[in-house]
Amino acid sequence: MESLKNLEHTKLRKMLRKLLAPTFYVCASENAKEICHKNYLSPAELLRPFGILKENVIGVDGLEKRKSLNLANLNLDFVDAEEYVRKKTDEIEAEFKYHLEKYAPDPPRGVVKTPTGADFH
Repeated sequence: MESLKNLEHTKLRKMLRKLLAPTFYVCASENAKEICHKNYLSPAELLRPFGILKENVIGVDGLEKRKSLNLANLNLDFVDAEEYVRKKTDEIEAEFKYHLEKYAPDPPRGVVKTPTGADFH
């Protein structure tokens, strides 16, 4: 059974992923919507499984050479045009603050060694 502390960290990670995920506004033709609705899906719901990137690194063509881009745990969100509501900055900040205060772990006390050997007090 997962401990309460781990459960709180999981909730915080899920909230951060949802709050900070890039959101794509999905516009679809009436014909595309009809096809999706036959399968009890909206156009955004049809695209959502493709928004979870399992690859940690993808190649990106730069101007001079191909570069690697690390995308570990990147999730994309898709929202139907009719349902999209842009949140105001202060609403996002309030939600972010609420979840951080509720689920973030307490900061460590004393000296903490990082993996690189740096000390934080």
